[in-house]
Amino acid sequence: MKRVCLALLVLSAIHSFYCNTYGKDKITLIFEIIDERSDTTVEKYSVADSSLVQRSINERLHQFYFDGFLAATILKIATVENNTICTVYKGEIYNLKHLSTGNIDKELLKRFGLSSDEKERSFQIQYLEETFRKVLNYSENTGYPFATVKLDSINITGNEISASINWWRGPLMTYDSLAIDGRIKLKRNWLQNYLNIIPGERFDQSTIDLIEEKIGELSFLELESEPEVNFYSNKARIRVNVRERKVNNVDGILGVFPNSRDGSKVLITGSLNLHLYNLFSSAKQLHLDWQKVNVNSQTLDASFYYPRFLTMPLGVNVDFNLLKEDTIYLDRNTTLAIDFKPGPGQIIAFKSQFESSNLLSDNTSELTNNQFNDYNLVYYGLTYGINRLDDFWYPQRGWKGNISGFVGQKKSNLPITESSSPNDLEEIKSTQYKIMANFEKYITLHRGYVLKLRLRSGNLFGSNIFVNDLFRIGGLKTIRGFNENYFFVSDYMIGNVEFRLMNNSDTYFFAFFDQGIVNSTIDDQETDFPFGTGLGMNLGTNSGIFSFVLAIGKSQTQIFSLNSAKIHFGYTGRF
Repeated sequence: MKRVCLALLVLSAIHSFYCNTYGKDKITLIFEIIDERSDTTVEKYSVADSSLVQRSINERLHQFYFDGFLAATILKIATVENNTICTVYKGEIYNLKHLSTGNIDKELLKRFGLSSDEKERSFQIQYLEETFRKVLNYSENTGYPFATVKLDSINITGNEISASINWWRGPLMTYDSLAIDGRIKLKRNWLQNYLNIIPGERFDQSTIDLIEEKIGELSFLELESEPEVNFYSNKARIRVNVRERKVNNVDGILGVFPNSRDGSKVLITGSLNLHLYNLFSSAKQLHLDWQKVNVNSQTLDASFYYPRFLTMPLGVNVDFNLLKEDTIYLDRNTTLAIDFKPGPGQIIAFKSQFESSNLLSDNTSELTNNQFNDYNLVYYGLTYGINRLDDFWYPQRGWKGNISGFVGQKKSNLPITESSSPNDLEEIKSTQYKIMANFEKYITLHRGYVLKLRLRSGNLFGSNIFVNDLFRIGGLKTIRGFNENYFFVSDYMIGNVEFRLMNNSDTYFFAFFDQGIVNSTIDDQETDFPFGTGLGMNLGTNSGIFSFVLAIGKSQTQIFSLNSAKIHFGYTGRF
């Protein structure tokens, strides 16, 4: 009989009482709590309306059960005007005199945070729930999704309870295969390995829980519905319904600016970009970006990313960057990175960078002043990134950030003395450091109204830093309202605020303000505070996206004027 009573108290013990009050004014809910010594304490709560009174009473009663007062019961409920008085008999607290771990292996006790015998604690339902959940989570993640756990051998003496834990694992389940609904060009074996659904391996519920987030990290796929799990004959078949997104793109941007070298003409710049996201049906990525930023200046960025290299949970990334700055110098930068993901939305990358710069001019005065120079530099660094955005391409809420740190050994040739000839040079070795950080936050202010906040920074440290070493910022991706790569700086911080009025995911209008703090240690220039502001739009069509940006910027070397306004427009074709 006592076992039946305890089961009723622990598992349900929910008393239903009904009030006949329907007032719309706030109600004061008064609890008169009587303990085992017949002492009374009073608790008062404010409840919005009568429909919430019963819920509040049930919640307070359940809290008594969770605290170990298993005999708690409601004696009466009375309503006087806007006051509801609930009299509760709390009773004695029940103690867990002895909880035996029953048939749980001793090696697993530490996993569950248990000792071989749990003694002398209040009988808290919350504690039992946490213990049972640990056991069930372990079972689900090690191939036993149908495991059950319960109390057995329950004995009550006065207000002391003794019991043991009974754990039944159920049948062992293993993965059968991954079924894919939807026509996609991704190899099933690759997706199985990526999702860690390996046929023959034990079923793991934690892996299933991560499917939605993992597919969300693939920019070219999206889920149509939640993943399904079907069990049969000790096998588990996982079914995902996915579709491809049109993210492969080729685009060009045309820039029209006043020509600072010839005020009577305009300067036309441009770029051509090719981005492929699922090469060879195995999620490999190829990016090619060419840009003409001035009459004699060009940049080329090329990268290839190989995720899950040789089916291992490692990604390999190779980047190549080339910069020709007018007729002054040519920079080449090759980066090799190996990354892994310690958790959903996180990435850690180990990087090696090989930089070299060669002068295209024999201007001895510049060489003597150490503003420009040939050099070779090898960096080693680490990057950590985290992504909590709701959408890869057009986020409306969430945040993401990353930080990178590098240390490198630099070799350069410097004149022995100020009067040295260009051929009378000495090889100098020095240590150089580089730190970069980026943070983005998206806030949905109201339906269709999104606020984007972004903060970026970069710092370069070393004893022999040249102009052709510096960060190059300014333009469409950093501080709008300036020519591309307008600023050459060793330290910068850029804050971007953008207000978007969104019609759908890829069509929106926006207004922005970009504020920078820039400094160069080369020529000891004063710290500059350039800013840019303007308007723009993205217009999505069936075949691609048309973009337009009008921006005006101001700095120590550029006045705030419509005559210096920058206009960027382009078209991105997606397939």
